[in-house]
Amino acid sequence: MSYACTDSGTGKILAYCSLANDRGALDNFKDKTEFNRFRKKSGFPNEKRLKSYPAVKLCRLGVDISAKKQRLGTTILNYIKSMFVIDNKTGCRFLTVDAYWIWLLDNRRYLLPPY
Repeated sequence: MSYACTDSGTGKILAYCSLANDRGALDNFKDKTEFNRFRKKSGFPNEKRLKSYPAVKLCRLGVDISAKKQRLGTTILNYIKSMFVIDNKTGCRFLTVDAYWIWLLDNRRYLLPPY
């Protein structure tokens, strides 16, 4: 599912995000001990300790450079969090992120290393 924030006057897309279903599972951790610590820390009772848990993945998040310093990225992240905290219909308990930086300059794409 994708969402866009547009300028009401011009219709220009100022920011966007896309979400997909995901899961937090044993294969996302370096070993079983780390996964068990995660489950215990997350407050799952023993009878609900499963091999994977439903999550939502933030696949893409982009803000146009003309909208810099307007807190649109923060607003989008708060909106996503509210979708899964208030009236959560999906059962998701976690947010995962597919993270890397792409910088567009003069219509060229530059892949930046993660920080």
